[in-house]
Amino acid sequence: MSILRLKQSEATAARRRLPIRMVDATDGITAETGISFTTGDLSISKNGAAQALGAGTYAEIGSGDYYYEAQLLELDTLGFLRYHVAKSGSRDFVGIAQVMLDDPYASGGGSATAAAVADAVWDELRADHVGGATFGEGAASVQGNVTGSVGSLGATAKADVNAEVDSALNTAIPAVPVADSVNERIQTMDTTTLPAIKAKTDNLPSAPVKNQGLNNFPYFLRFPEGTTYQGVSAGTADIARDAGAWAGSTNAPVLLGFGFARITLTAAEMNGDVVRLRALAGTAEAAISFLTRPA
Repeated sequence: MSILRLKQSEATAARRRLPIRMVDATDGITAETGISFTTGDLSISKNGAAQALGAGTYAEIGSGDYYYEAQLLELDTLGFLRYHVAKSGSRDFVGIAQVMLDDPYASGGGSATAAAVADAVWDELRADHVGGATFGEGAASVQGNVTGSVGSLGATAKADVNAEVDSALNTAIPAVPVADSVNERIQTMDTTTLPAIKAKTDNLPSAPVKNQGLNNFPYFLRFPEGTTYQGVSAGTADIARDAGAWAGSTNAPVLLGFGFARITLTAAEMNGDVVRLRALAGTAEAAISFLTRPA
């Protein structure tokens, strides 16, 4: 199952929603509905840091499913986000999400583009890159030795400076740039660094696609006391989308063994922003909620 991925400091509130599943504290199966959450019921840990109480809002989806809409500042740290819900009468719920620099809703599933990489490079603090013979060292030298502004130059001098700059910028990078020069750094980025970054980001996993069939979706069955299901029948599965009602799955689940099973969801069953799966095999259960992304 794909882990929930969120953009760092996501500005769109609806994309900051974290799914929650609440079941009875005693049997671990019966859905708990009508829960009223308050401050203190949910705590958040940012990339392993100490837990802090959540300050966002809650909404009930139905049949024991809820979501927590995190505040923008709760997604300001890159890395994994752990959220823990503790409510009297219900079993504790722990969820994990990944806060990332790229936008998982962007075209290509959040893969970095050359423009995004270039923007990130230019936005870096120069103070972190002032080693010997680097571009940062050269920029620091210019800043320290040139006073006044270009705007204060006379018209002729300004025109000469602009002409020199235009000429330099319009000159193609030589096939073999001078060692440790800006040209060499740019050439290395074009030919080695950016392709290497793109090769890695192109292989990042993406969320399931809305309104598109999902083949062989895996899940794990266990009994309320936590032991692994060892039966011979895969049981049944129900599907619900967004705040909709539960309905039997079109395709029957397939038991793989040792508690593992799989099911193929149809395009119609995937036509929701939040898809919920509930599988039962006797008293063993699996309950999963996940977000989809646009095609």
